Amino acid sequence: RGLRVVRDAGDLERAVAVASAEAQAAFGDPRVYLERYVSPARHIEVQLLGDGQNVIHLGDRDCSVQRRYQKLVEEAPAPLLGETLRVSMRAAAVALGLHLKYQGLGTVEFLVDTRRGAFWFLEPRDLSQTGRDHVEHRLAGLLRWGAGFGLGFGFAVGPAAASAAALAGSGAPPSGS
Repeated sequence: RGLRVVRDAGDLERAVAVASAEAQAAFGDPRVYLERYVSPARHIEVQLLGDGQNVIHLGDRDCSVQRRYQKLVEEAPAPLLGETLRVSMRAAAVALGLHLKYQGLGTVEFLVDTRRGAFWFLEPRDLSQTGRDHVEHRLAGLLRWGAGFGLGFGFAVGPAAASAAALAGSGAPPSGS
């Protein structure tokens, strides 16, 4: 029930009809949507820090090991990404943050096909507005910059976001520790 993988175009019409009937029965609405099926897929996140004018990325991590849609393991930096793909994803995340004039600490999530070197946007997460203790907060707290700056969470996100301009100018890449 629910999701269906269609590997042959000839099976698409039947799969949509069955899914539509299930949606009508379960939700009173027969509408369904199609999305790309990627296998094997990676769930990669790029963390952002923004002050409303400047946005920087704090690296990427692979969150593909999940059980019942809950992350079990996060690995940073994300393995299996070629440098071109990594740079493109980080640039896309920062471009989104700049477009939104993002303020705070957030994450942009992507679905990644490492074989094809392609990625698709999943969703943004505004961590500064959720009020929940996300693993992303603890994980980002382990990041260190070559210039000696460490991001910790013993302070409010507001002062952290104010540091985006300073970090953007430092040119120091983040690294795990």
